[in-house]
Amino acid sequence: MSVITKTIYTIKKMNVTAEIIKEYRVIVNGLDHSVKGRIIKTTSGDSDHVYLGELSHYCKPHETAHDVYMPTLLRSDIVQVEHLILSYLNKFTLIEVTPNLSY
Repeated sequence: MSVITKTIYTIKKMNVTAEIIKEYRVIVNGLDHSVKGRIIKTTSGDSDHVYLGELSHYCKPHETAHDVYMPTLLRSDIVQVEHLILSYLNKFTLIEVTPNLSY
């Protein structure tokens, strides 16, 4: 897994300026592309939702799941967001891999 740090970024869907704190890229056996995640620190002034995690792709967690799992990755604590992103990336499956068009 590679980690990239600090880039200024505008979250268009939220209309706020933000800073990319960390980015992750993992290679998943069986995929012809990497799967990425990033942690963004917003400047919205909302102290309850300072850090946003985003993923480049989603997947079903298992064969019997109804749909792909798209976790909510908005927290006040960067450690919580990082844990959620890394947990998702570490459990990534090849079942119905779907790109995040907002990434």
